[in-house]
Amino acid sequence: MSTKLKIKVTKDVLEKSKWCGIAQGTKPTTNCAIAVAIRDIFPKAIVNNTEIIYKYAISPEDISIKSELPEDARVFISIFDKSSSDERVAMRELEFEIEVPDEVIDGIDIEDIKKCATLELV
Repeated sequence: MSTKLKIKVTKDVLEKSKWCGIAQGTKPTTNCAIAVAIRDIFPKAIVNNTEIIYKYAISPEDISIKSELPEDARVFISIFDKSSSDERVAMRELEFEIEVPDEVIDGIDIEDIKKCATLELV
C-alpha cells in the first residue's frame, strides 16, 4: 500500500537550494531543490535524478525504501543541475505527486505533513 503525496518546489525552496553542488567555502552543498522540499518531514531522504530514497537507521543495518520521481521532476532536476545559482532562483515552481510506501508514512507524524508548506497529502 502507499499514500499519495504532493511535493511543492516553491520560490523559497529554490532560494534555499541555489548553491547545491556549487562550492561554497571548502565544500559543495548538497541540499538540492527537491531534497530541501522534503527534508522537514524526511530528514534522511536522498534525492537522485530518478527517485527519492528514504533511509532509516535500524540496527544493525539501514533500510532504504524508494519512490520513483515522475518525468516532470526528472526534467526539473536536469535543468536545475545545469543552471547557475541565479538561474535556479528564477526557475518556475514545480508541483508533482509521488506514491510514498505506507511503511515510510508509518514512520512519521502525519500531522507534520499538514503543517508543512512544501508537502501535501493527496
